[in-house]
Amino acid sequence: MLYIHRRVEFFPQNLSLILKNVQLSDTGVYTAVFTGGEEDITHKYDVTVEAPVSAVSVSVSSVSSSSQSCNFTVICQTEELYNISSSFTCDRNTCEELRPQHSGHAPSGASSLNVSLSDRSIICNHSNHVSWKNDTENIPQVCFNRDTAPEQQGAVLSVCMLKTVLYTVGLLLMLSAVITVHVLDHIKQD
Repeated sequence: MLYIHRRVEFFPQNLSLILKNVQLSDTGVYTAVFTGGEEDITHKYDVTVEAPVSAVSVSVSSVSSSSQSCNFTVICQTEELYNISSSFTCDRNTCEELRPQHSGHAPSGASSLNVSLSDRSIICNHSNHVSWKNDTENIPQVCFNRDTAPEQQGAVLSVCMLKTVLYTVGLLLMLSAVITVHVLDHIKQD
């Protein structure tokens, strides 16, 4: 047998309760009393209503890197401006958290926020019992391209600088040749 009272459905067979059109203000303790026959059945329900979590973003606040390692700090922030930060260090093969950061809880206490490290990504996760959202940042983009050894990065930079210098010198020579021809034509006309 089913008992319905406005937004509540109560099933005495298994003492279950369905609350319809739930709102955040519906959080609280509900007491169901079923009177039938010789005994009264009373059951309390502690109901917590949670809204889906807001979007979250991960950003890198500072980076210091060398050819062998990279240190950076990550800030994980929700739309409500609640944030946590964590610092990491990476070498060419591995990354680790410098000071392990436990997940934080939003001021309401209903959701949690944490930063974690995956193979090649930093993951910022915002979650509660009903939803979760995350954002990731690629570690090689933060630090250095792991597919290119630091020595090769220097070689690529040197080739680029050499090309730039050669193009600049070539342009200057062409410009001076044009000016020289123009001056010589002007002298011949006089």
